[in-house]
Amino acid sequence: MSKSELTPIVELKAIIYCRVSSKKQTIDGSGLESQELRCREYADTAGIAVEKVITDNTSGGGDYMNRPGIKAILKHLKANKDCNYVVIFDDLKRLSRDTHSYIELRHILAASGAIVRCLNFKFEDTPEGVFVETIIAAQGQLEREQNGRQTSQKMRARLKHGYWAFKTPIGYKYVNSKQGGGKVLVRDEPFASIIEKALKGFSTGRLKTPADVRNYLDSHPSFPKNKETGGVRFETVERLLRNVLYAGHLQYPKWNIALTKATHPALISLEEYQRIQDILDKKKKGFTRRDENPEFPLRGIIACDGCGKPLTAAWSKGKSKSYPYYRCQRHTCTERTKSIPRDALEEDLCQVLENITPSSDAIKIARAMMVDAVKVQKSELEDAAKAAKKKLKDIDLQKDALIDRIANASNVTLIEAYERRLLELEGQRPFLAEKSKVLTTAKEDDGQDIELALDFLSSPCKIYKNGSPEARRMVAKLVFSEPVRYSPAEGYRTPKLSLPFRALDGMMAQNGKMVPPHGLEPRTH
Repeated sequence: MSKSELTPIVELKAIIYCRVSSKKQTIDGSGLESQELRCREYADTAGIAVEKVITDNTSGGGDYMNRPGIKAILKHLKANKDCNYVVIFDDLKRLSRDTHSYIELRHILAASGAIVRCLNFKFEDTPEGVFVETIIAAQGQLEREQNGRQTSQKMRARLKHGYWAFKTPIGYKYVNSKQGGGKVLVRDEPFASIIEKALKGFSTGRLKTPADVRNYLDSHPSFPKNKETGGVRFETVERLLRNVLYAGHLQYPKWNIALTKATHPALISLEEYQRIQDILDKKKKGFTRRDENPEFPLRGIIACDGCGKPLTAAWSKGKSKSYPYYRCQRHTCTERTKSIPRDALEEDLCQVLENITPSSDAIKIARAMMVDAVKVQKSELEDAAKAAKKKLKDIDLQKDALIDRIANASNVTLIEAYERRLLELEGQRPFLAEKSKVLTTAKEDDGQDIELALDFLSSPCKIYKNGSPEARRMVAKLVFSEPVRYSPAEGYRTPKLSLPFRALDGMMAQNGKMVPPHGLEPRTH
């Protein structure tokens, strides 16, 4: 263009505006640099000094006030009302790809006294010029909405085929795959293994609360932390526990995508995922603490005999070194001033475990009962597998019936109700399919699980003596149904045992004499 087209009567200053649609374009492409270069050449030809270059890396649709660059331009114009500015951009679509927002922004720029110049369009203050400008702005909106629709359709199709199409959750990453026709999720180690152990631990009860899961994640230095203090947020733990992607399935209700088997590897089974949801919904709680310390494995498990509340523990400084103690700190408790040496309390518990160890006869009876229970369980599994397969067939029949009703219905409300029911049935199918598969392929117990259980039942004291602090804590939790009371003067009180040990204790409680053939009444002549 010629210099005379913008020959300033007064001194003009240029604000160059450049925009790309995403941060990826900012990094990968040269869009911002090329836009700025062209706009600078325009300003130089017109003899206008460039004062600022303002950029955006956001979409051109929606409210323009959501774009930091546009807000910066309007703020600068407002703060410098006495100056004469020309806002230069290379295409109308850079300003906005929304017709309403474009027209409103043009009015605001005009009201601020700024001149607008576009490299690919010549503004004309005529009815015809305004009409053409509006048509081009509307064309930008059309292209944006068509691109969005096409992208959504492709993403919906990938979801239906089992490919996740959104942001990757922690534990997964995208890789290019020829077989999948694009990017697919794969395990991202070591995060995948950490999350897998956390989810399985919560589903089995080893980690009793979401706080325990958070503590477990915090204990791994490599796991990403998102709190200012360096820990994992509770919101992150909630998302991990609720995310069905970790069970190898996906769903997206917004697009009517029911629960679908995904192509990426699962970290847990769908059954374990459902167990996690049941635990969260029932809000089960355990007597675990956030400040569990391997130096005091019985903290929270041993209770004060005076008040019944769990003992706390800490190190106390002596003249030459520190000593570990358990103690009660409740102000109203009569035992609060008494400190219990850690070694004494933990060694005394071993004697308690020794006293409740079942006899060899009780273990033999337990083994026979477990073998019988396994046989009964196998029979129940076969019946459950048949029931799951039958329910799957019923769901398929219901789906076919609903599809026929939708095809013959003309009432919009009725069709929507049928579609909602169809979506519910689709969501039930994956759970039943996996349950049927697991039950069908369940093998008869080879005795290994029984022997492991009997080893624990027959020697809890041995495991407690030789185990790690975590193993000691686990033994105490499995043996006792509630915290065991301890008196500094008299030692441990009679503990309440968990169900397996109560059952074994009951077997041998009465010396098991047989009733004689004549009964219990004394004989007569």
